[in-house]
Amino acid sequence: MARITGDVPQDPESQFRGLRVTIQAFLPELEQGGRLVLARLLAALALLERQREHWSADLDDHMSGAGSTGLKSHERLGAAACQRLRIIPPKKTTHGRRSSDLRNWGPKLLRLLDGMGMSAMEPDARHLAIDAAQQPLGDAVRDLLEHQPMVVRSRNRSVAAIVGEIIELAEERDRSGEVSQYLVGAKLGVRLDVPITPIGANVADRRKWELSQERLGDFQIASTVVEVAMGRPDDKHIDQVAGILDATSYEIWLIVRSDRREQWLKELADGEVDLNRVVVIGLNEFIGQNVGEMGGLDRPATLERFRRVIADYNENWVKVLAHDGLRIELTD
Repeated sequence: MARITGDVPQDPESQFRGLRVTIQAFLPELEQGGRLVLARLLAALALLERQREHWSADLDDHMSGAGSTGLKSHERLGAAACQRLRIIPPKKTTHGRRSSDLRNWGPKLLRLLDGMGMSAMEPDARHLAIDAAQQPLGDAVRDLLEHQPMVVRSRNRSVAAIVGEIIELAEERDRSGEVSQYLVGAKLGVRLDVPITPIGANVADRRKWELSQERLGDFQIASTVVEVAMGRPDDKHIDQVAGILDATSYEIWLIVRSDRREQWLKELADGEVDLNRVVVIGLNEFIGQNVGEMGGLDRPATLERFRRVIADYNENWVKVLAHDGLRIELTD
């Protein structure tokens, strides 16, 4: 392993080529089951960013506390690294602190850097070296977010549990709104055996909802409006539900994150929304129960129906509206 010099290099590209190759060779340490883990990549970026402020080859000098799995200022460091690499930073809760496995691979990464001479480098030269070391990690993050599918295990799991993990993976990519809407569209199409025209998710999600807009909700089928809301209860969606109830005789299905259903019910009630024509459903159950019924409550048949939903999601929604980073791949 070639060492790098401590002075500011005249030709950073050639000086740090070996460092980039070394980091590239280190990437398998950040895998699980043969696939790179986003949380580990982000934690590695944050650990390198930390070296700009406080160089040390001892991982404990960087951790937020004894036994902690996160760095000091973990999210801030991760966000700074992402900004430097022009990567849209993930949500704060998925910056790599959770499930990063940092204590297992972190010491090895620091030993690699130390062995290449970074301990002896002047700050300016070390900054350039860190830039070079972060580059392969940033490239891997971009590839994962934009090109690698979300891989979910199906064996010995209910459809509701599988959907729950899909949404967790989508949140890591900060795309849970789109993924949930496309899943609902695919499920409705397969369940009702009718074509559902793919419609892009309203990522910006206007603060104000108006009855005059083109469609009343994410989906409007016969006399039912289906709206998907993965965020916390907000005025926009509560006003939307109340406006539809006042202006039409439609029924409303409000599909929310399963762990937020009770919050939505409380906020709707506090907003004096008449719930007689409103059904608030957790996304996991909305898809899981319907698909289970489609499969005659037989597990193998249910999984087969769910695979049809995923195929429709991939081919008729993601392929039309998004990119491969939102594809779903089911494995045993």
